[in-house]
Amino acid sequence: MAEASNAAATSAPPPLTTFMRHLAHELGNPVASIRMSAEMLLGDYPSEMHPELFQIIMSESQRLESLIENAVYFVSVGAPRPVSLEISQIVDTVMRQAELAEPLDIRLDLKQTVIYGDIAQISRLFKEILSNAAESGASSVLVSAVVEGDDLILSVRDNGGGIPAEKLPNIFSPFFTTREGKLGLGLSIAKRIVELHDGTLEVAPADPAGTAATMRFPQSSR
Repeated sequence: MAEASNAAATSAPPPLTTFMRHLAHELGNPVASIRMSAEMLLGDYPSEMHPELFQIIMSESQRLESLIENAVYFVSVGAPRPVSLEISQIVDTVMRQAELAEPLDIRLDLKQTVIYGDIAQISRLFKEILSNAAESGASSVLVSAVVEGDDLILSVRDNGGGIPAEKLPNIFSPFFTTREGKLGLGLSIAKRIVELHDGTLEVAPADPAGTAATMRFPQSSR
């Protein structure tokens, strides 16, 4: 997980003009690559280059699809429909369905096994947090849950590359990323989902290494 908490950062959708300006910039890069590759295919470039150009078109098309899906989800995700969910089952489902950059060894330490939340949104939350861990080079993740008063404290700790200190103030900003080729919406989506459940999300360096995402969910009013 390469991204941490900042009280000034917000996961609410930014003003439409700002969001569209950033989105247009992000869309422009893969569109330009696709156009250039197509022009080269139509030109006099040798046939042995064609497989590479086709691969560029395919990968950049997939990047476009992912960017559009994440952008639409971020601005359109709505009020949750909470039900009682088994944390271990959610994690297991996400791990089977998610296409992670690297395989993860998931360990569970659940003193509280149930979370009250929207099944689709909580699943998406775990997908974003675990994907972030895999992309940071983590090999293992510890998922823990305890109850403190009326709140459920859910923690996801990885042993990945951690967060550069200078990047901490911006990690929840849409389209901000510490990794080349990534979209920078994962933690923005995660924070938005947690806040839609009236909770808070903090992401910080873990001790001795890696990153810890800590989510606090009020459960008594559900």
